[in-house]
Amino acid sequence: MSLFLKKRRFFTENNKASVIPFWEFVAKDKSAWGLVLSNLIVIILAVYQKWDLSEVLVIYWYQNVIIGVFNVIKMLNAKTLVDGAGLDAAPQKAINAFMAGFFCVHYGFFHFGYYQFLKGAFAKAHTEFVYIAVGVFFLNHLFSFFYNLKSDPDKDNVAKLMFTPYERIVPMHLTIIFGFFALLIIRNPAAEQGVLIFFLLLKSFADLKMHYMEHTGIGGFLAKNMRKKMKGRAISSSPNMPDDNKNEPV
Repeated sequence: MSLFLKKRRFFTENNKASVIPFWEFVAKDKSAWGLVLSNLIVIILAVYQKWDLSEVLVIYWYQNVIIGVFNVIKMLNAKTLVDGAGLDAAPQKAINAFMAGFFCVHYGFFHFGYYQFLKGAFAKAHTEFVYIAVGVFFLNHLFSFFYNLKSDPDKDNVAKLMFTPYERIVPMHLTIIFGFFALLIIRNPAAEQGVLIFFLLLKSFADLKMHYMEHTGIGGFLAKNMRKKMKGRAISSSPNMPDDNKNEPV
Protein backbone atom coordinates (compact mmCIF):
# COMPACT_ATOMS: atom_id res chain seq x y z
CA MET A 1 0.00 0.00 0.00
CA SER A 2 2.99 2.33 0.32
CA LEU A 3 2.82 2.87 -3.46
CA PHE A 4 -0.69 4.29 -3.15
CA LEU A 5 -0.46 6.21 0.11
CA LYS A 6 2.94 7.81 -0.40
CA LYS A 7 2.79 11.52 0.46
CA ARG A 8 3.81 13.70 -2.47
CA ARG A 9 5.05 17.24 -1.80
CA PHE A 10 3.40 19.49 -4.37
CA PHE A 11 3.35 22.46 -1.99
CA THR A 12 5.55 24.14 0.57
CA GLU A 13 4.63 23.87 4.24
CA ASN A 14 1.85 26.51 4.26
CA ASN A 15 0.18 24.86 1.23
CA LYS A 16 -0.02 28.23 -0.54
CA ALA A 17 3.25 28.35 -2.41
CA SER A 18 3.59 27.86 -6.13
CA VAL A 19 2.34 24.50 -7.32
CA ILE A 20 4.43 22.03 -9.28
CA PRO A 21 4.34 22.90 -13.02
CA PHE A 22 1.91 20.93 -15.17
CA TRP A 23 4.36 18.91 -17.25
CA GLU A 24 6.53 18.17 -14.22
CA PHE A 25 3.43 16.85 -12.45
CA VAL A 26 2.58 14.65 -15.45
CA ALA A 27 6.13 13.28 -15.53
CA LYS A 28 6.12 12.36 -11.82
CA ASP A 29 2.52 11.39 -11.04
CA LYS A 30 1.67 7.72 -11.63
CA SER A 31 -2.06 8.38 -11.64
CA ALA A 32 -1.51 10.87 -14.48
CA TRP A 33 0.34 8.15 -16.40
CA GLY A 34 -2.63 5.85 -15.90
CA LEU A 35 -5.03 8.52 -17.15
CA VAL A 36 -2.96 9.11 -20.29
CA LEU A 37 -2.80 5.36 -20.94
CA SER A 38 -6.56 4.96 -20.40
CA ASN A 39 -7.39 7.69 -22.89
CA LEU A 40 -4.95 6.32 -25.44
CA ILE A 41 -6.52 2.85 -25.14
CA VAL A 42 -9.95 4.35 -25.84
CA ILE A 43 -8.62 6.22 -28.88
CA ILE A 44 -6.99 3.02 -30.22
CA LEU A 45 -10.23 1.08 -29.70
CA ALA A 46 -12.21 3.87 -31.39
CA VAL A 47 -9.97 3.64 -34.46
CA TYR A 48 -9.89 -0.18 -34.47
CA GLN A 49 -13.66 -0.52 -34.07
CA LYS A 50 -14.46 2.48 -36.28
CA TRP A 51 -16.67 4.00 -33.60
CA ASP A 52 -18.54 7.17 -34.30
CA LEU A 53 -18.62 10.06 -31.85
CA SER A 54 -21.84 8.95 -30.15
CA GLU A 55 -20.34 5.60 -29.15
CA VAL A 56 -17.30 7.34 -27.70
CA LEU A 57 -19.60 9.67 -25.74
CA VAL A 58 -21.25 6.62 -24.16
CA ILE A 59 -17.85 5.57 -22.80
CA TYR A 60 -17.20 9.06 -21.45
CA TRP A 61 -20.68 9.06 -19.88
CA TYR A 62 -19.65 5.98 -17.92
CA GLN A 63 -16.38 7.69 -16.99
CA ASN A 64 -18.38 10.60 -15.57
CA VAL A 65 -20.43 8.22 -13.43
CA ILE A 66 -17.26 6.55 -12.16
CA ILE A 67 -15.80 9.96 -11.23
CA GLY A 68 -19.04 10.78 -9.37
CA VAL A 69 -19.02 7.52 -7.39
CA PHE A 70 -15.50 8.06 -6.11
CA ASN A 71 -16.33 11.68 -5.33
CA VAL A 72 -19.25 10.58 -3.12
CA ILE A 73 -16.87 8.34 -1.16
CA LYS A 74 -14.54 11.31 -0.65
CA MET A 75 -17.41 13.55 0.48
CA LEU A 76 -18.63 11.02 3.03
CA ASN A 77 -15.15 10.87 4.55
CA ALA A 78 -14.38 14.62 4.52
CA LYS A 79 -13.12 16.16 7.77
CA THR A 80 -14.07 19.83 7.23
CA LEU A 81 -16.91 21.83 5.77
CA VAL A 82 -14.54 24.36 4.22
CA ASP A 83 -10.88 25.32 4.69
CA GLY A 84 -10.09 25.38 8.39
CA ALA A 85 -13.74 25.07 9.41
CA GLY A 86 -13.88 21.71 11.13
CA LEU A 87 -16.84 20.50 13.16
CA ASP A 88 -17.34 17.82 15.78
CA ALA A 89 -17.47 14.30 14.38
CA ALA A 90 -21.25 13.79 14.55
CA PRO A 91 -22.30 17.12 12.92
CA GLN A 92 -19.58 16.72 10.29
CA LYS A 93 -20.84 13.26 9.34
CA ALA A 94 -24.40 14.56 9.10
CA ILE A 95 -23.31 17.44 6.86
CA ASN A 96 -21.23 15.08 4.73
CA ALA A 97 -24.20 12.75 4.28
CA PHE A 98 -26.53 15.62 3.38
CA MET A 99 -24.12 17.18 0.88
CA ALA A 100 -23.22 13.80 -0.64
CA GLY A 101 -26.94 13.06 -1.05
CA PHE A 102 -27.55 16.46 -2.62
CA PHE A 103 -24.61 15.86 -4.95
CA CYS A 104 -26.09 12.50 -6.00
CA VAL A 105 -29.40 14.19 -6.85
CA HIS A 106 -28.08 17.01 -9.04
CA TYR A 107 -25.24 14.96 -10.55
CA GLY A 108 -27.72 12.15 -11.19
CA PHE A 109 -30.22 14.46 -12.91
CA PHE A 110 -27.42 15.91 -15.02
CA HIS A 111 -26.44 12.45 -16.24
CA PHE A 112 -30.03 11.31 -16.65
CA GLY A 113 -30.54 14.18 -19.08
CA TYR A 114 -27.26 13.31 -20.75
CA TYR A 115 -28.43 9.68 -21.03
CA GLN A 116 -31.65 10.78 -22.75
CA PHE A 117 -29.55 12.67 -25.28
CA LEU A 118 -27.41 9.55 -25.91
CA LYS A 119 -30.17 6.92 -25.66
CA GLY A 120 -29.80 5.89 -29.30
CA ALA A 121 -26.04 5.55 -28.91
CA PHE A 122 -26.44 3.32 -25.84
CA ALA A 123 -28.50 0.89 -27.93
CA LYS A 124 -25.62 0.21 -30.32
CA ALA A 125 -22.74 0.60 -27.86
CA HIS A 126 -23.24 -2.69 -25.99
CA THR A 127 -20.15 -4.46 -27.30
CA GLU A 128 -17.31 -6.13 -25.45
CA PHE A 129 -14.89 -3.42 -26.58
CA VAL A 130 -17.06 -0.67 -25.09
CA TYR A 131 -17.11 -2.55 -21.79
CA ILE A 132 -13.33 -3.00 -21.99
CA ALA A 133 -12.92 0.76 -22.41
CA VAL A 134 -15.24 1.44 -19.45
CA GLY A 135 -13.33 -1.11 -17.37
CA VAL A 136 -10.04 0.59 -18.22
CA PHE A 137 -11.39 3.92 -16.96
CA PHE A 138 -12.74 2.29 -13.80
CA LEU A 139 -9.37 0.72 -13.00
CA ASN A 140 -7.62 4.03 -13.67
CA HIS A 141 -9.90 5.99 -11.33
CA LEU A 142 -9.70 3.24 -8.70
CA PHE A 143 -5.91 3.44 -8.78
CA SER A 144 -6.02 7.25 -8.74
CA PHE A 145 -8.36 7.23 -5.74
CA PHE A 146 -5.96 5.21 -3.58
CA TYR A 147 -2.81 6.77 -5.00
CA ASN A 148 -3.99 10.31 -4.17
CA LEU A 149 -5.82 9.38 -0.96
CA LYS A 150 -3.35 10.97 1.45
CA SER A 151 -1.86 13.73 -0.67
CA ASP A 152 -4.86 15.54 -2.16
CA PRO A 153 -4.96 19.07 -0.68
CA ASP A 154 -8.78 19.17 -0.79
CA LYS A 155 -9.60 15.58 0.17
CA ASP A 156 -11.20 16.78 3.44
CA ASN A 157 -13.01 19.82 2.02
CA VAL A 158 -16.61 18.71 1.43
CA ALA A 159 -17.69 22.10 0.01
CA LYS A 160 -15.07 22.00 -2.72
CA LEU A 161 -15.67 18.31 -3.43
CA MET A 162 -19.29 19.18 -4.24
CA PHE A 163 -18.18 20.89 -7.48
CA THR A 164 -14.90 19.15 -8.31
CA PRO A 165 -16.43 16.61 -10.75
CA TYR A 166 -18.20 19.31 -12.78
CA GLU A 167 -14.98 21.26 -13.16
CA ARG A 168 -13.40 18.12 -14.50
CA ILE A 169 -16.08 16.75 -16.84
CA VAL A 170 -17.42 19.98 -18.38
CA PRO A 171 -14.19 20.95 -20.23
CA MET A 172 -13.81 17.34 -21.40
CA HIS A 173 -17.28 17.21 -22.90
CA LEU A 174 -17.26 20.71 -24.34
CA THR A 175 -14.27 19.57 -26.37
CA ILE A 176 -16.19 16.56 -27.66
CA ILE A 177 -19.29 18.65 -28.44
CA PHE A 178 -17.16 21.00 -30.53
CA GLY A 179 -15.88 17.90 -32.30
CA PHE A 180 -19.46 16.81 -32.98
CA PHE A 181 -20.27 20.12 -34.67
CA ALA A 182 -17.00 19.98 -36.60
CA LEU A 183 -17.97 16.57 -37.97
CA LEU A 184 -21.41 17.91 -38.98
CA ILE A 185 -19.77 20.75 -40.88
CA ILE A 186 -17.10 18.64 -42.60
CA ARG A 187 -19.33 15.75 -43.73
CA ASN A 188 -16.38 14.08 -45.41
CA PRO A 189 -16.09 10.34 -44.63
CA ALA A 190 -12.41 10.32 -45.48
CA ALA A 191 -11.67 13.10 -42.99
CA GLU A 192 -14.12 12.13 -40.24
CA GLN A 193 -11.85 9.68 -38.44
CA GLY A 194 -8.95 12.12 -38.44
CA VAL A 195 -11.18 14.85 -37.00
CA LEU A 196 -12.52 12.41 -34.40
CA ILE A 197 -9.02 11.42 -33.30
CA PHE A 198 -7.99 15.08 -33.09
CA PHE A 199 -10.87 15.95 -30.77
CA LEU A 200 -10.37 12.80 -28.70
CA LEU A 201 -6.77 13.89 -28.16
CA LEU A 202 -8.02 17.34 -27.11
CA LYS A 203 -10.46 15.68 -24.70
CA SER A 204 -7.62 13.60 -23.28
CA PHE A 205 -5.54 16.73 -22.71
CA ALA A 206 -8.48 18.48 -21.02
CA ASP A 207 -8.96 15.40 -18.84
CA LEU A 208 -5.29 15.42 -17.87
CA LYS A 209 -5.27 19.18 -17.21
CA MET A 210 -8.28 18.95 -14.89
CA HIS A 211 -6.72 15.93 -13.17
CA TYR A 212 -3.70 18.12 -12.48
CA MET A 213 -5.85 20.95 -11.11
CA GLU A 214 -7.85 18.59 -8.92
CA HIS A 215 -4.87 16.84 -7.35
CA THR A 216 -2.73 19.92 -6.79
CA GLY A 217 -5.52 21.91 -5.15
CA ILE A 218 -5.61 24.67 -7.77
CA GLY A 219 -9.30 24.13 -8.34
CA GLY A 220 -11.58 26.07 -10.63
CA PHE A 221 -14.00 28.97 -10.55
CA LEU A 222 -16.99 27.13 -9.07
CA ALA A 223 -15.13 25.43 -6.25
CA LYS A 224 -13.13 28.51 -5.28
CA ASN A 225 -16.15 30.80 -5.08
CA MET A 226 -18.34 28.30 -3.24
CA ARG A 227 -15.55 27.61 -0.77
CA LYS A 228 -15.17 31.35 -0.04
CA LYS A 229 -18.91 31.81 0.50
CA MET A 230 -19.28 28.81 2.78
CA LYS A 231 -16.14 29.67 4.73
CA GLY A 232 -17.48 33.19 5.32
CA ARG A 233 -20.76 31.80 6.62
CA ALA A 234 -19.00 29.27 8.84
CA ILE A 235 -16.76 31.94 10.37
CA SER A 236 -19.60 34.41 10.93
CA SER A 237 -21.79 31.75 12.56
CA SER A 238 -19.13 30.50 14.97
CA PRO A 239 -17.37 32.86 17.41
CA ASN A 240 -14.67 30.26 18.00
CA MET A 241 -13.86 29.80 14.36
CA PRO A 242 -10.36 31.01 13.47
CA ASP A 243 -10.34 33.88 11.01
CA ASP A 244 -7.21 33.90 8.85
CA ASN A 245 -7.60 37.63 8.17
CA LYS A 246 -7.09 38.48 11.85
CA ASN A 247 -3.55 37.19 11.71
CA GLU A 248 -2.57 39.30 8.74
CA PRO A 249 -0.28 42.27 9.46
CA VAL A 250 -1.87 45.72 9.19
